[in-house]
Amino acid sequence: MRRLRQQLGQDIPIGVSLDLHANVTEAMVSLSDIITIYRTYPHLDMADTGRRCMDCLIRISHDQITAGTMRRPSKSFRQIPFLIPLPAQYTAHDPCLSLYQKVESLSQPDTANAECAMGFTAADIPDCGASVLAYADDQTEAEAITQQLYDVILGNEAHFDGKLMAADDAVTFAMKSRAAKPMILADVQDNPGAGGSGDTMGLIRAILDQGAEHALIGLISDADFAAQAHSRGIGAVLSSDLGGKSGVAGDHPLTAAFRVIALSDGNFTYTGEMYKGGRAEIGPSCLVEVVSRNGVHIVVSSLRTQCLDQAFFTHFGIDLQKPRIIVVKSTVHFRADFEPLGDQVINVVTPGFFGCQLDQLPYQNLRQGLRLGPGGKPFHKG
Repeated sequence: MRRLRQQLGQDIPIGVSLDLHANVTEAMVSLSDIITIYRTYPHLDMADTGRRCMDCLIRISHDQITAGTMRRPSKSFRQIPFLIPLPAQYTAHDPCLSLYQKVESLSQPDTANAECAMGFTAADIPDCGASVLAYADDQTEAEAITQQLYDVILGNEAHFDGKLMAADDAVTFAMKSRAAKPMILADVQDNPGAGGSGDTMGLIRAILDQGAEHALIGLISDADFAAQAHSRGIGAVLSSDLGGKSGVAGDHPLTAAFRVIALSDGNFTYTGEMYKGGRAEIGPSCLVEVVSRNGVHIVVSSLRTQCLDQAFFTHFGIDLQKPRIIVVKSTVHFRADFEPLGDQVINVVTPGFFGCQLDQLPYQNLRQGLRLGPGGKPFHKG
């Protein structure tokens, strides 16, 4: 943005559209004329966010053409004093549901624009975290909007907790369920979309140790294992190590016998709302069954991929109404497609590279005093 402004000067407006998890900085706000941010997580409004940004740019440019001078909107920006874990950033449930309804209500066509970023907690930088922005015809109105959003977030701080359940407890809870629909267990700390390795075995091991039946797990990223399955073919039994090869502390490969049920080249079409119609490419992949276990099936891919669409399973011919437990390696994006399928979603904590227990992360560069989660301890360097 600095390079753009240096090249373009002050006479051309700059607009930016951002992901909901953006860590917004003062410099970003200062260098741009408008910033728009996704308002849904899972992200179902990507095109709408770009359109909102473009509409603002057109309005600024139109004023410049008709009035002979650029009339930039007044802007206000505030950072939130606590980090919000990603599982708590889900926008279809409160507190984010009510928050983004407030964002919508404070945005008025042609006069005011309200925006809210939830932040990305894996970024160890001073500007990590949530923030609120507003653009309006005058500074007083812009500041009033950010104050309202700031107050809503601070007033609900205790509710942004992202509730996590231990793996053994989650599996026990799922096994006791008598619901007709599957229980969805989200392996939130091994989400490849957020930097996870996609190959940790903690939740699978809990399922096997407790004797859970009719469980479906995906995706495990293990190119060597997938290559073995393709080499041996459907029906073959592989006595091999699966996953656990990325060096995650407290994790190790699962050694077992696996029967190859189905193979795929890993190319198929997304069917869920978030990426519907797009093409998935997960590399040579396979569906395997753990031998001597009652219906424990695992989808293994060659490429690290977040399990956010039913097509990761259904392109193998799997009927998703049959498993009692479905495990997805994702934090929230899976919810758009999987939540209607299941009886309940449980966020599970197992070892993984994407830590969601923020007070346990070894931050070094956050801004002083930023709370490590809602009601968390303040960060102090050194």
